[in-house]
Amino acid sequence: MKRKCVLLLLSSLLIFGLCSCSARITAVDELMRPPRLSGENSGIQEAFELATQNKTVQVKTPMAGEYRSAYVLYDFDADGTQEAITFYTDTKDETTAYMHVLDFNGTRWESVADINGKGSEVYQIDFCDMNGDGRQEIVVCWSLFESTGGRVLTVYTPRVDENTVSLRELAQEPFTQMLPTDVDADGRDEIFLMLITTEFGANHTVCRVLAMDDEFGIYAMDSLELVPALSVLSLQALNAQEGAAVVYADCVLNESIAVTEVVYWDAAAHCLRAPLTEDNRALVPQTARSASLPCMDVDADGVPEIPTQQFYSNAVTAVGNERQTLPLTVWLSFDGSKLQVTTSALMLSGASCAFQLTAAELQSLTVVYEPAAQICSFYRQLSDGTRGDLLFTLSVTSTVNWEKGENGARVFLAESGRRTYAYEITQAGEAFGVTPSGLQERFAVTR
Repeated sequence: MKRKCVLLLLSSLLIFGLCSCSARITAVDELMRPPRLSGENSGIQEAFELATQNKTVQVKTPMAGEYRSAYVLYDFDADGTQEAITFYTDTKDETTAYMHVLDFNGTRWESVADINGKGSEVYQIDFCDMNGDGRQEIVVCWSLFESTGGRVLTVYTPRVDENTVSLRELAQEPFTQMLPTDVDADGRDEIFLMLITTEFGANHTVCRVLAMDDEFGIYAMDSLELVPALSVLSLQALNAQEGAAVVYADCVLNESIAVTEVVYWDAAAHCLRAPLTEDNRALVPQTARSASLPCMDVDADGVPEIPTQQFYSNAVTAVGNERQTLPLTVWLSFDGSKLQVTTSALMLSGASCAFQLTAAELQSLTVVYEPAAQICSFYRQLSDGTRGDLLFTLSVTSTVNWEKGENGARVFLAESGRRTYAYEITQAGEAFGVTPSGLQERFAVTR
């Protein structure tokens, strides 16, 4: 009960992005085939339609990952020519999705495989060379009616007999999130997966690494129990330690609080290590923050930083007459043994941007953010703690309005999609030492 109370208190403090969620918008069910291809790939459509002419096809595109098109083109058998993969259901039985594979035989496209999937939806497809033979294994992740649970991945390996491609299923594993990567720096890809299960009302989060032997056997190199989580937001792999991967996993503990697990392969002990798990089980973990804040490379050094949030009494969010504390986001880096502070920034909810603050500014500025107007004002803080002169503002407006010249005295700072970011420095700000280059260096668009 004490842990729940503390986490609820922490939840109330992390006001940035508490309404963050993701929704996949699906149109009213309609029967459709993949969009017709043109040019040299037009034969793919014809071959697929011929192979499925007795079915009423509904396209299933992968919901996550790099490959999200109706046709996935990839040379997985290393013959120098791309193969085509598409997913579909037959409306006579929408509980089963099919993976259809087509190959080019030198003169035309032909159907070479039509495989029953392990679910009604395709969550993700990826490719990885698990035995170092130059051919890519195909990892397909299935789910049941877009469910976040109940996902299953299957691993297929290509076989080429007399220039004809076929697929052999090697493994089937339940999972919550997965990531192909070279975990142990042996030059072969492994599959890092995480699985959340519930037993007697308690959640369990386990990570496993699947590898392949020289006989195409799939086995678990090791497994490790992590902090109990409701879901896994994302997995990122950083190749370090002479090629071995360090995996960053953002895990949601409850409806609003997330932490980060760091997992790597210990070559000497021949096992997985997760050095942050013990702390993540604590009442208030070091990496606890809003579930809307993922790990990201904030300083462009190629290494993800881990966000945490702290009270910052000098910054408030103003909504009408109400004032709420605007938390300070402190970004931590993991050096292999411990966490250390990289930088601190204010994350502006609804504006998708951040502004880094120096240690001196944390003591000498007062900040007021108005999300409705999407403007953040920075004031000098006087010695008695009261607000002094306005020094500068950061604001966001629609790019359409900016291009119309509705910018007043504001100066362009950055553009991202439909948003344009700008700043304005007052005379008091110039006297205080605020410069355009200083603002540009410390401002970042977050997504």
